[in-house]
Amino acid sequence: TFQATTSDLGLRRDQIHEARQIRDAEATEPGMVRRVLNERLERGEEPTRAALRKMVIDAARRGMRPQRPTGRRNPLHVPPTPERAAWQHVTGTFRAFAEWASDDNLALARQGMREARDDPFHHLDARAIARGAEVFTKIKEWLDAE
Repeated sequence: TFQATTSDLGLRRDQIHEARQIRDAEATEPGMVRRVLNERLERGEEPTRAALRKMVIDAARRGMRPQRPTGRRNPLHVPPTPERAAWQHVTGTFRAFAEWASDDNLALARQGMREARDDPFHHLDARAIARGAEVFTKIKEWLDAE
């Protein structure tokens, strides 16, 4: 009783692997290979093995993933208006800075500022900080006026 091996049949391991991927993709989406080939031909593109391989791998990956519930979004969520989003950006930036600005971190920043004085772009850093301080003052005035 002779059993032929894959090498007896002239098949390589990578060919068997690719065939299994095509099999799995067809199991996930029946008719997928024919559909991919037809779409490429309709667009006037050559039905290459590389294009088929890409589509097969994508389909196989989709088949391996667990199915997600269709609606994961909160149905009560209302996206913010552009104005509200801008305000959230401002408050988030200030909140993050205030949380970072411990005495230790400020001391490190002050030492870093002294070390950076000779850097070629130090004037740009100083200008950005001055502009930020102006904006902070303006926003603080808005809050005080309310």
